[in-house]
Amino acid sequence: MYCAIILTVVVACVAGQRHADGPQFEAGLPLRQVGEKTVPKLWPKAKVPYSISSSIVSDSKIRAIREPMQDIEANTCIKFVNKRPSDTEYINIQTDRAACSAQIGQQTGINQLNLADSCYDYPTIALLILHSLGLCNEHNREDRDKYVEINMDNIRSLHQRKFEKLTRAQCPVLDTPYDIKSLTHFDGKAFGTKKGARDWTIRSLKTPSATLGNSRISAGDYQKLNNLYCGGSGGRGRS
Repeated sequence: MYCAIILTVVVACVAGQRHADGPQFEAGLPLRQVGEKTVPKLWPKAKVPYSISSSIVSDSKIRAIREPMQDIEANTCIKFVNKRPSDTEYINIQTDRAACSAQIGQQTGINQLNLADSCYDYPTIALLILHSLGLCNEHNREDRDKYVEINMDNIRSLHQRKFEKLTRAQCPVLDTPYDIKSLTHFDGKAFGTKKGARDWTIRSLKTPSATLGNSRISAGDYQKLNNLYCGGSGGRGRS
């Protein structure tokens, strides 16, 4: 599932703490940073401080949050660590009335990851964590037209932004092949309006009938994280 899409810049004070200055990512929306052409900032030494709001009390919800974190730790050098009082930049996982949203890479201040009740499934939480670590949607890559075709005629104007290409700086390829099985890739009928032969919105150029997207973090997703944080492998972090 993909959630309602809103792009906002958050600068607010809650309980004396400053929220991160940066774009919110809501599931399915590509990053757009006006005037910003740099690669999303990484978490130093591949350590990601985080806290889970006290409003999230359900054991099943906490397990749903931690499952993709554990998978990432098992397949990369990245470590999620409990926030310490001295941590000024960290991911704050909190409840939200409607949105499934996160910020792209490490931002200055508190990096909010918002979860509505409908967000507590593995694909949605894992997707938002991947974006918090700095990954974009695979189908927004600058080189995507070599691998997939977009059927804009089948996408309402409200949703067409979700299919925009980003610059290589905003969405680094990281020397990895285009991954139609990425968790961050839309499925073939995402946000479509038609039925019949032209009901697709995105499809593989090589194999038009191929299934796109994933319900789990793909090997290609892990490789991108390893290239970003671990020198190309899961063995060592990058400061």
